[in-house]
Amino acid sequence: MTYEPLSPTTAALLLVDHQTRVLEWVVKAPPRDEVEANVIRLARAAEQLEMPLIFTTSEEEQNGVLLPAVEKVHPAAYARRFERRGVIDSLADPAVASGVPQRGLYAISPGEFL
Repeated sequence: MTYEPLSPTTAALLLVDHQTRVLEWVVKAPPRDEVEANVIRLARAAEQLEMPLIFTTSEEEQNGVLLPAVEKVHPAAYARRFERRGVIDSLADPAVASGVPQRGLYAISPGEFL
């Protein structure tokens, strides 16, 4: 395997389930405000680096919407987020797995993260 530096053509940033109610229910440490600020920083970094940014959500009616602050930072990625229904693992969701390449982004498989 040859090393290839990260760039907008070789990498994408995947941010999974940063939803309002998920952060209220689940995030205890670090504090929610810090988590939200870090998500916003990552979205800004992706935008400035012109790196593809992918958001996923799960059951928005129950878990809340994607953080509204990220819509202001990256409205295009916010609008094309993947909403999963009934699938916990975002990379196991057929819509995410097949939709990423259809949107001009990279095919992502769980093995790539090991």
